[in-house]
Amino acid sequence: MGDVNIETPFRQVMPGVAVLYRYTLHKRISFRADAMYTMLKCSDSKSSYEFQENRNTTFQSNFLGVSAFAEFNFLPFELSDRYLSFSPYTLLGIGGMIHDFTFQPKIIENFTIPFGIGAKAGLTKRIMVGLEYRMYKTFYDKIDNISDWRHTYNDDGSLRQWANPQNKDWVTFFGVFVS
Repeated sequence: MGDVNIETPFRQVMPGVAVLYRYTLHKRISFRADAMYTMLKCSDSKSSYEFQENRNTTFQSNFLGVSAFAEFNFLPFELSDRYLSFSPYTLLGIGGMIHDFTFQPKIIENFTIPFGIGAKAGLTKRIMVGLEYRMYKTFYDKIDNISDWRHTYNDDGSLRQWANPQNKDWVTFFGVFVS
């Protein structure tokens, strides 16, 4: 979500893959680390805003993120052979990203603040499945390759605003996991 996709979290969905490690501290608290890769893309032609249709830009970029999370279960959650365990949860973390396999020169532009919600169910003593929705607050404004608001000129010679330089880009994920 950024200058090309202003408000719709699932405008052009792309598949991704992640690996994770979870350490359960308590029935309500877990710590987790993961690494995730996906391709991000979107097009102004998918927008319902006239200025975006006129701008008619598109982007495609790679996103590689590494994050550490604290996970809070709303219900006590314990993997067990005796019963099916279930809990909705929320998570908050800190992470880093590489956009198009390049570190950015300003170190803050490589950091993210990921947070989200989900639900998980324990199937056996060692296996759980779940659904999760995450948002990544980034400190970078070029994931969608647009950041300069003075990019083009109108017919009368005045500057046309191309982007919003006040907003940084966001990345959202929805996924199913097996752990």
